[in-house]
Amino acid sequence: KYNITNSKTFNHKGEKNPCARTYTVTHPCGKEETVKSLRTWCVSMGLNYNSMHKACISKGNAFQGYRAEKI
Repeated sequence: KYNITNSKTFNHKGEKNPCARTYTVTHPCGKEETVKSLRTWCVSMGLNYNSMHKACISKGNAFQGYRAEKI
């Protein structure tokens, strides 16, 4: 029998992922937002995740006016 409580049966993508990192994102207008799962947030905002991560997280620069820091 297959155990229905096995973690493979649940959707752990995006914010539901217990291992997702939390970031503080600063918008171009200066508004700050706490975000869990930067990839999901980028998709919802229409931003390229790879470019955002490379610019903000790796190098500490802004990407299209947005800044992100790990909490």
